[in-house]
Amino acid sequence: MVLVPALISLCAILVMFDLLNQAEAAYQKAAHSRMIYQGVNNVISHVYALAVEIKQTGDSKNPQWERYMPQLVDKYDKVVSEIDDLAELLHEDQEQRHWVKQVKKRFKSLQAGIFEVKSSYGAQAEGGVSRGNQQFKVSMQTIFFDPTFVHLLRIGELERKRFEDNSQQEVKLRKTIELVLGAMLTMTVVVSIAFVSIFVRTIGRRLDILKDNATRLASDVELNPQLSPGDELAPLDEVFHVMAAALKESAKKEQALIENAADTICSLTPQLKVIKINSAAYSLFGVDPDELLGGSLLMQVAPQKREYAREQFEKVIKNSGTAKFDLSHINGENKVREATWSVRWSDEEESLFCIARDMTEQRQAERMKADLVQMISHDIRSPLTAVSAFIDMIEGGTFGALEGTAQKMATKAQSSTNQVLDLVNDFLDLEKMSSGKLSLNIEAIDVNTLFEEALSSVSWASSRGVSVVSEPCKLSIKADKRRIVQVIVNLTSNAVKFSAKGTTVKLSAVPVGPTEIELRVSDQGRGIPEDKIDRLFEKFEQVYASDSENNKGAGLGLSICKGIVSQHGGTIGATSIVGEGSTFWFRLEKA
Repeated sequence: MVLVPALISLCAILVMFDLLNQAEAAYQKAAHSRMIYQGVNNVISHVYALAVEIKQTGDSKNPQWERYMPQLVDKYDKVVSEIDDLAELLHEDQEQRHWVKQVKKRFKSLQAGIFEVKSSYGAQAEGGVSRGNQQFKVSMQTIFFDPTFVHLLRIGELERKRFEDNSQQEVKLRKTIELVLGAMLTMTVVVSIAFVSIFVRTIGRRLDILKDNATRLASDVELNPQLSPGDELAPLDEVFHVMAAALKESAKKEQALIENAADTICSLTPQLKVIKINSAAYSLFGVDPDELLGGSLLMQVAPQKREYAREQFEKVIKNSGTAKFDLSHINGENKVREATWSVRWSDEEESLFCIARDMTEQRQAERMKADLVQMISHDIRSPLTAVSAFIDMIEGGTFGALEGTAQKMATKAQSSTNQVLDLVNDFLDLEKMSSGKLSLNIEAIDVNTLFEEALSSVSWASSRGVSVVSEPCKLSIKADKRRIVQVIVNLTSNAVKFSAKGTTVKLSAVPVGPTEIELRVSDQGRGIPEDKIDRLFEKFEQVYASDSENNKGAGLGLSICKGIVSQHGGTIGATSIVGEGSTFWFRLEKA
């Protein structure tokens, strides 16, 4: 049905193209006839003008007529050229072309008369001039009354008539085109209106079905049965059904995700009434989620926190924003549960959307950790410090001189006590850094000073046959002196522990860019495999399992170094070649 107007329009367009071609052909013929007609008129008028000039000038016996001869020859040549042009225009009409050539041939007979006149004047013979003029005049009169020249006039008249006929034909064809165009437009409008009315009647019912399906889809209601496959709107209707199935599947997955989430997810009215809530609410509130629907969320908040909770929720609504805060809840077993609430207000939905994460176990773990740190700090480190001092007194002979095995045992006990104290101090340092409680006293420090203090702390390296040296430099950094010395000592101690006897550990510093200084600790040890370098600065990490036994380390030193450097806003890393040695470096701000 839809193709019928298109076919009618196509036929009308084809007719119009044919009429346009005919009109164009008529126009071309008229233009050609006009050019021939004008060419004939030009030849006739110029021949006539030439004859008049010859007559007027030739009647004179003045010898200066000879000076006029070049102009006469030029005009003669121009007439010959125009006759040639006319013959070219008539190349398709052999008969007319023949007569034009005859005119040219006849006209050329003048040439002899012109030159005879010219010769007569050259001889300066009055009688000769008279004869030449007389002969030339006779030739011109003969041409005007010659049948060939008369036929040229007939050609001009014929082409003038053809021009008029073709022009009239072109006008008629263009009027016909206008009529066809008007008829085509009228027919197209009429047919289109007819088909539109039919289309509206036949498709209206199906469009109503699609409209109803769109409403049902938005309302999450079962759609109408699908249209038959042959219907034009069947593909669109199928899209609605596919969308409905996809949305239903998506909603099912979303609901399953929400229901199986470990966090409590809910939506609330501005009055804090529960609109929807997932099953995770049971573990937080100790109440079946269905029993919470329509009730106030504040009833599930610990009494001492209810006013605070109301203020926080109202603040989110007022600011049309988001917030995160902690609340305490009393579950069905009268046990306190602690949760962190993430709340967002939606102006469009006029609802609060909330996620509550149960933090009870995590808070308990944090309190246990704090208690452990407190215990380590006061109940372990203080006695160990006293034990270390007491052993130091025994080893120094305060209570009498020790000999042999007793001296060795005292020394070993002192070493073991110091290792435990170092481990405790490392643990406490890590805890301070992770909790952000590590205080720093930033100042400008000469790098040479840092190296000197570090060297004095690792003087024991000589007992292992390892030399520790530093390269002098004129650089300064912004840092906490005590903490950076601790980093250098840790890195140097590690380098000494893993260096062979007779090797050297070198401390150096170089500028990196315009704002940083890189401090380096290089050794000639066994090196570190490339796949282990990235894990070196993690807690309790050892390159080899045997390292903790051979060197009595817990694997916290490099982690502490990384924490201290990070607290300074710097970076730390290492490079190594297995079998050749390693270089540990860290970068801090230039003073």
